[in-house]
Amino acid sequence: MSILDNLKRVKKQLLQSKHPVAGYDVEIRQQYAIGYAMLVCVNGHPNEIAKDAFKKHIAKLDLPESFAKEAIQTALEGTEETVRAVLGTLRDPKLTYIFMLDLYCLAQQDHKMTDKEQELIVLFEELFELNYSEVQFIRGFRLAVLKQNTDVAVKVVQAAIEQEVIVPHDALAFFLEGFEHEERLLGMTIYSGEKRELHYKTLIKGNVIVASGAELNLNGMEVRFADGASLIVDGGVLKANGAKFTASLDANQTMLVVKNEAKLKLENAAFHGASIVRALEVADGDVELVGCTFERCYTEERGGAIYIASGERFIMQGCVIENCSTLGKGAVYIAGAEAAHMTGFNFIKRFKERDKKIEVTVEDCVFKSNIADFSAGVYAYSVSGKFVNNTFDHCKGRAGAAAFDMLDGHLVMQGNQFKNCLAPQGSAVVVLKNVAGVEVSVVGTFDSCDGQTVKLS
Repeated sequence: MSILDNLKRVKKQLLQSKHPVAGYDVEIRQQYAIGYAMLVCVNGHPNEIAKDAFKKHIAKLDLPESFAKEAIQTALEGTEETVRAVLGTLRDPKLTYIFMLDLYCLAQQDHKMTDKEQELIVLFEELFELNYSEVQFIRGFRLAVLKQNTDVAVKVVQAAIEQEVIVPHDALAFFLEGFEHEERLLGMTIYSGEKRELHYKTLIKGNVIVASGAELNLNGMEVRFADGASLIVDGGVLKANGAKFTASLDANQTMLVVKNEAKLKLENAAFHGASIVRALEVADGDVELVGCTFERCYTEERGGAIYIASGERFIMQGCVIENCSTLGKGAVYIAGAEAAHMTGFNFIKRFKERDKKIEVTVEDCVFKSNIADFSAGVYAYSVSGKFVNNTFDHCKGRAGAAAFDMLDGHLVMQGNQFKNCLAPQGSAVVVLKNVAGVEVSVVGTFDSCDGQTVKLS
């Protein structure tokens, strides 16, 4: 094992050993330690073994070892003011759940719980005024920890989420090593007037449709797509800034579909297609992408990462499309008019003005290490486009243009960089056919590219 691997393992161990409350204010950590000490001392003055174990817990809370003695003394005195201080400080649900799990883990570490330990824990449940769902979550996850069973833990957490318990997701791995939960979202339709939010990493199983007048807020969460799953914005509103879209290894549909005149603006979202599915498909939509990344996306026919068909407008600014591929045309495929191949379920509604060209702006974007039969960067058909200050790096067109191919339309193209682009079949880096407005002299610079630079026809 390499030095870097060893360093990563040590880092992981240190992060796992850090208590979930270690980052809180010192006053909160001190009251937490005092409450914990009450269980340590519930059977009387702790022995030396118990004291040593408590000191280790104090260290995980990032408190000085000297506070262990103070916390034990305060707990042994057990005044009413002490109890009220602990309750008041840990009243926040997340802190409460972590604290209760900590107490259960301490009481069950020898796989048995004394009557006094059980009575103290139940009293804390009552004093915190925990409802039935909250108690079931804490006790259920405690049982999963006792059995070291992640399957049980997943079921407990999912049930708690369904009962609207605010699960301290990031803290659970501290109690059950390696635990990571994904909320399951089955195929469904969010109808007009409805709003839904995600609060946890989510696995989508089936088509989730956001209908016109509905709203889905991903809250920057990671969304993973399973077999037959797709997120379809059918005229509704999607809030997905900072979200991460990831394909599972059994995924087989485009992850995000926008249609029916929906408007979507995405900032700093990330798509990872696992080299098996496309990231984004648009039919009759208005889409703006800012600072988004598309990695290892794939489809057989057109648009390895992005497929745009008709609509009013498509904008990409500061985006990165990397290691994406297709057996057809374009890592990004843009069609401003209906084409013969548009027969899928996403194209039921046709663009009314067949001769109207979609307005396209692509600037300050990077297309890197993509592969396609025709144009591993952008393939555009019947659009009015502006492509400015983009970088096409190591793009390969197996049968046609290496980086950029446009058929019919109007084009402004300038300040772009083409580096190490390959067109092995004798075509060009940039191919333009029936395109007006372009000035070849300002298309961009070419460095170490194979094949003709710009081909007009």
